[in-house]
Parts: sequence; C-alpha cells; structure tokens
Amino acid sequence: MYHLKKTVSIIIVTAATLSCAATTNEYHYTIEPIVRTMQELMTTPPQTSGQKLLTRGLTRRNHHLNARKNMTNTHQEAATTSVASKSKAKAKAPKTRKGTSAQTIGINITAATVGNVQDPLVIPPNLNGWVGPQQYILMTYNIMRSFDKTTGQPDGMLNIDADSFFGVQSNDVRIDYDRFSQRWFFSCEGINPTTGLSSALVLVVSSSAIIDTNTTWTTYVFSNAQMIPQLRPQGSGALDYQQLAIDQNSVYIAVDAFDRNGDFYNTSALVIQKSSINANALVAKVFTGIAPGSNANLVSGFTPPADNFDTNPTFGYLVNATNLQYPSGNTYTQLYLYRINNPGSTNPTVGHMVTIPVPAYTDPANAPYAGNLFGSSAFLQTSFAKLNAPHVRNHQLFVCHNIQVDITGAGNPSGDRVGTRWYQFDLTGDSTGQGGGTETTTTLPALVQWGTLHDSASTSNPLFYFNPSIMTNKNGDMVIGCTISGATASPNAAYAGRAAADPLGTLRTPVLVTSSSFSYNYGPFVNSSDGNIGQRWGDLSSMSPDPVDDLDIWSTQEFAAVQNGWGVQVTQLIPAV
Repeated sequence: MYHLKKTVSIIIVTAATLSCAATTNEYHYTIEPIVRTMQELMTTPPQTSGQKLLTRGLTRRNHHLNARKNMTNTHQEAATTSVASKSKAKAKAPKTRKGTSAQTIGINITAATVGNVQDPLVIPPNLNGWVGPQQYILMTYNIMRSFDKTTGQPDGMLNIDADSFFGVQSNDVRIDYDRFSQRWFFSCEGINPTTGLSSALVLVVSSSAIIDTNTTWTTYVFSNAQMIPQLRPQGSGALDYQQLAIDQNSVYIAVDAFDRNGDFYNTSALVIQKSSINANALVAKVFTGIAPGSNANLVSGFTPPADNFDTNPTFGYLVNATNLQYPSGNTYTQLYLYRINNPGSTNPTVGHMVTIPVPAYTDPANAPYAGNLFGSSAFLQTSFAKLNAPHVRNHQLFVCHNIQVDITGAGNPSGDRVGTRWYQFDLTGDSTGQGGGTETTTTLPALVQWGTLHDSASTSNPLFYFNPSIMTNKNGDMVIGCTISGATASPNAAYAGRAAADPLGTLRTPVLVTSSSFSYNYGPFVNSSDGNIGQRWGDLSSMSPDPVDDLDIWSTQEFAAVQNGWGVQVTQLIPAV
C-alpha cells in the first residue's frame, strides 16, 4: 500500500549547552520516507477510538498539570455578559458593522462539533488550522477536514481522522502552509498505544499547494531516541507540546522532553533544511538542552519556534516565557529568545539565550463558565503563561500569552481576571519598529509596543480572555483570537483587531464570532492542588494569513458549540477600510 522511497540518511547533532554555538555528539540514523497517494490516504482505515483519545489526553498532561503552582481558580463570582475592552480605552459593547474593528467578518463557520452524546470520551482539541491558496484545512486531535475557502463548505478532499493521516496514534497535531515552497506541512507526536506516551515525532509534507486527487504525501518519522538521545540510558523518555514553524529556508519543530519518571527534562529543537525534503539526503539537526528544567515541580519548557514571512532570513527563532529560575512570587519580568544561526544550511547552530525585559506578568488562574454543575470550585483550564503563535514580519516578532491581570490590565498575581498579553519586538533593536538596527546573534530585541486584551469594565464578575493566538498581515494589521468565558457567560470565540496606524498598544473593540449559550460539563477532569475540578479546554488556538493577498487573516478558536460539547469556529477576518 505504501511506496517506500530510497533510504535517506540523516545526521542529528545535539548541542551541549546554549552558552556557545558549538555542538558535540553526532548521531547518524537512517529514515525511510513513506510516500502515499491521495487514494491510498483516504482508504486507510481509522486508527483510533474515542477511548484511545481519552487515554492519551489524560496521560500526556498529568506530569505538568499536577506540578503547576498556580492552578487554583482565585474567584468564582458571576461575570457580565459584555465583551471586555481594549487595554487602554474604555469598554464598549461589541459590534460587527464595518469600521468598528480593524477587521470585519467574512466566512464564519463551525468547522467541527463534538458533543457528549456523539462521543463522551473525546477531549477538547488543541486547535490548529491554516489557510492556503484555495483551501482552509482544520486539524484537531481526531479530525482533519478541508474546506473551500471561498464558500466555507467542505470540499471533499480531506475528511479523515488525524491518526489515519499520520499513520500513527497522533497527539498535538500541527499544520502550516509554506508560501515559499507552496506545500503543506503537518506534524504530530506519535503515541505508543500501550503506554499512552509518545514514541516518535512525525512530519508529513504534501506535494502541492492545492490538495486534490493528484496530491502525494511524504512522511518522515523521528524516534524519541533521536530527539532526546541523552535519555537513552534511562529509556526513551516522552515528547509533548511539539510546535511547528516554517521560514523560507527551514522547517522547525520544537518539542518538550520528559524523562521516564514524567519530569520535564528540556526542550529539543529539530531544524530541517527545507531544500533537502524529497531529496536523496535529508539534512536535519536536533538541538537539545533548550530551556532545561531545574526543578521537577516547575514548568520550564514550551519554547515554540516562530514562523517567518520575511525573505532571506538570517536567523530562525525560538521564544520562551520561563527560565531556569523563577522570580519570587511567580511574577515574571522577562521573555527569552534563542536565535538559530545559518538556517537552511547544512550546519545550523543555536546561539546564546537572549533575555528580554517585559512588563510584569504572572500565570493565569482558571476560568469560570456559565452553567457549571460542580459548584463554585469548577473551572475551565486556561493553561499557564506559555507563549503562543510567534511569527516574524519585517524583522518584527509578534507573540502572545494569557496572564493573570487586575482591572487595569496590569499583570498581577492577585488580580481577579485573565487577559491576553501581546507584544511586538523589533529584532534589530530599533525601538521605532522600523527594523533599522543591525541584528546579530546577541542583539537585544526592542519592545516596540504591547497591550493586554482584558475586561476593564466589570469591577466584579469579569470575563476571562484565554487560549489566545495572534497574527499580522503584510500591512502590519494585527488580530488576536481567543476564548471568552465567565461565571454567567458561556465559552465563546472572539477576536480583537488593530490597524497598523492605530495608536501603539491599543486594540479596537473585541467582537464575538459565536453566540453560544451552552454550558460545558463533561470532562475529562483535572484536579488542582486545592481540590478544584477543572474541565480540559485544550492548550492552543491558531491564526493564519491568507497566502494569496496576505491581507485576510483566518482565526481558529474553540467554543461551547453544543450542550456539554466543544466546537471549532473558523473565521475569515478582512481588513476594514
């Protein structure tokens, strides 16, 4: 059924430390890429069941969910039903008419719905979707579906579970369309169905920009032993939170490594020379020791790579919101940047870690939700203050995360709400954001602007803004998408935009893109240290720019689509005029 290509040699190199660019310990492996046609792909029988999805979903998160110091929900008051304001302006009621936002709504569809009646064991998704020249493709834990982007209707090309697509029991699926090579890239962690832990990292690449009956798919599999070779004496370890990004020359996959005891070990970064894909010699390196853990009870990884839409990039990028030492009181005042030197070459290296000062932030509390059946201790899990959706345009790095804030939007561990903090850094060190500086391996990025999307109107019962993603277009217009929830507000999807010419640090009025009144009470549950009951709400959402005009931005967000079930809302956001 599968066509095996010629054996491909791969060299994987581990970095001893990040204090220098030198590398040691070469590991030589052999990978046999698997090539499948579209017909073979769509006739592959499903690989998973709802029970498998539940098992892997619970197993993979326990090692760090149970370790979080700030898991508790700090308040359980009733929330208003209004949408929160931008961080530096008075709140206004959400409106959708043209001109009230930096973007207006085009296609707006519920691309997937899973309720407890249909399948009570499917956990909420880690949302991931991307738009291409003609199609939008959605990927969650168990759903892969393609849509015609002009109509919003399924186009019949892809309608398959993710496990069948990858050929393994999959976890943390990721998707990215590469405008440079005009191909689709998909990645996941392959799960051992016996242990419920990861056993490999899988990359699948399409042969074309348009997915049709002539498309072929090439699969590369990297074993755990290749990704975390230092753990081989202890066993293979486990991988989690893998993140995918692309620039003109390279493919980047960052993944957290855990030892056989489930303790965080470090982050590994896989750097693939893009021009070698489908060639006779795949050129790739693995760098380990990024964001190493200093305490098994602390979370220190989660270092996503950045998509880069600039041509001829000098560096690749990894970003991180934690380090070896936490500031006292769990209040943080820095982010961290790792530059990958010589991307696209046969010998990329990882440079020094750069510490970037930022306004104070702290891990978020978990979010209340309307209609919970478990009393005042129930919540939706917001995850922690890890960074999401980093990307680069015109030497500007954009990234966001959810944090605990007070009514002013300031990061505050005693705050009574959760907001979305976003940043723009000039990687050349130019504080004007024009990219006029000179970027080197040690250049300190300049913080050009930042803001916090939060509820600045409610003195009590605030709304929570969490699981955010961020994207910009070629004009510098920006969108943030997220979930909004409150004690009397059902979980819904929303966005807030800004135009490039808007005052620095501001967002326009947030807009709801769904209007659900359903509740969410079906688990699986996460118990925090104080005995509160947590509903899993995934860990991520996603945004992608249209590769044709580079103006429209497509948002992929989660909401309560049915009673006790989740849905994925896909929204085309068109720049306002």
